[in-house]
Amino acid sequence: MSRFLHKARRRSVRGLTLVEVLLAIVVVLIGVTAVVALLTHAAASEERARQKLLTSMACQDLLAAMEDAPFDELDVSNPRWSATDIEDTLEAAGVPNPDVTIDIAPYNGATHLKRVLVRIDYGGASLDSFVEFETLFANDFAAMKLLPGP
Repeated sequence: MSRFLHKARRRSVRGLTLVEVLLAIVVVLIGVTAVVALLTHAAASEERARQKLLTSMACQDLLAAMEDAPFDELDVSNPRWSATDIEDTLEAAGVPNPDVTIDIAPYNGATHLKRVLVRIDYGGASLDSFVEFETLFANDFAAMKLLPGP
């Protein structure tokens, strides 16, 4: 019996086999690869979120400027509502290929109501690479009572 214990002790002292070391390296490499892939995806998601935030803020800023303008100045031909200026600003902020569309038209043919639609496409072919804001402007608040109810 002492012979058996002596052989078992001798075998455990020898260390790890090459197969065990290679298996441990493979397991560690799989873990490192997964972490790198996760970090890459997180960085891309953060960049998309930043671009969406910048384009949303540009839309909101434009609509806020329109709110302060007289009703008669709400027209696409007004140089204050320049799509090119917004595109240049967004491009300088790092938003790729911004394309701004501003549509101002009477709401349902009414002259006292204007529907304003601001859409910014950016980035590329991704399905969610745009923001769109739409609102109504009224010549006077009495005109808002003429809107159809829900």
